[in-house]
Amino acid sequence: MITIKSSKRKGNDHFTILTPSLIIGVRGLEAKVEVNPLISGREITRVISFEGTTYVTQHKDGIPLTAEPVCILSKDEISIEEGFGGNIDKSGFDFNEYLQDTQNKYNYTEFDLLKLYHRVEIDKVIMKDGVGYRGLIIGMNEEFLYLHTLDSYKKLPKNLVKVLDTEKLKNN
Repeated sequence: MITIKSSKRKGNDHFTILTPSLIIGVRGLEAKVEVNPLISGREITRVISFEGTTYVTQHKDGIPLTAEPVCILSKDEISIEEGFGGNIDKSGFDFNEYLQDTQNKYNYTEFDLLKLYHRVEIDKVIMKDGVGYRGLIIGMNEEFLYLHTLDSYKKLPKNLVKVLDTEKLKNN
């Protein structure tokens, strides 16, 4: 998984991400690219554009298969490649609905979360009202923290966070 958060760019400034089957050109400010996001392997690549424009093109050995992108994503859009070099479907992106759907597919433990995100510590967030959460921060922007917990995904306003800490889990 690659999360992109870049500063404002000039005109045609961009950068490219190469996955096993796609070339993703990022001209936007915030996007996410996930290769093999689900254990089933049915979805090979998932690209989410949070802000700006992201171009998706299929390739073979680094050479684009089409002259133009097969999918152009704008703010709050997602594309999913189904199978290696398969169809690429684009749709609107609702962060909470998407994450809840992903969450429902698995019964995670905290160790599963660490393995899924290649992390070694659980994040602990305490809000100003005293409510606490345990999970992994999987994204953030100027206003929100996105936290994957065992039972759901949380979109937490950063201005309401009192304490942000981490904890290393002990193996039993």
